Amino acid sequence: KQYIAIITLLLSTILCAQNQATEIRAVWLTTNWELDLPSSSKTIEQQKKELLASLDELLHMKINTVFFQARLRGDVFYKSDIEPFSPHYKWEKDFDMLNFMIEECHKRCIELHAWFVVYPLGSKKHVQRQKGSIVNRQPNLCKLYKGEWYLDPGNPETQKYLLTLVDEIITGYDVDGIHFDYVRYPDEPSKFPDKETFSKYGKGNSLENWRRNNVTQFVESAYKLVKSKK
Repeated sequence: KQYIAIITLLLSTILCAQNQATEIRAVWLTTNWELDLPSSSKTIEQQKKELLASLDELLHMKINTVFFQARLRGDVFYKSDIEPFSPHYKWEKDFDMLNFMIEECHKRCIELHAWFVVYPLGSKKHVQRQKGSIVNRQPNLCKLYKGEWYLDPGNPETQKYLLTLVDEIITGYDVDGIHFDYVRYPDEPSKFPDKETFSKYGKGNSLENWRRNNVTQFVESAYKLVKSKK
């Protein structure tokens, strides 16, 4: 049985390599609010069955990439030592949905990218529901703006924090990519409350250039981190 499993894995790897596409044909799999997931009220086996049926349908449609929403609003859909589980994730000891999706996607020669919401942390109500929210653990990294919490992109410690999350995913999971979402300042950024941060770290730049550089530096640092590991 062990030899059969190894041979099957090798054949699957060879076939996936032969069938590499020249374009990305992707879907977003939204875990927030259970939009594209089986209801968390269902059993794990029922959830698995529905997820497998969805992947089989995607394979039939010749989809070759799934963007799986792994980090939502300061909460996650994988086993993390840093951030709390999403309230939409029905966690059980022997079921890790991200790992399950990676394995099943790879069986079908589909890539799985971890879709990662960067700066937004959610509403006051959302943060209050979380156990171990970054807003409570490191409030100096966070800004409240229009009733929503955000990580402050201009604080160098924010970048370090985000990179630990990226590192946790690429170290713990065999993802094929990291897909950043909301890697920008919120709408109407001129009113974003980061004057104190700018005064401390702006170093003679204009506010606009400084903000652009903050985002660029994070993306560049994340790229280098990922490539150093994989």
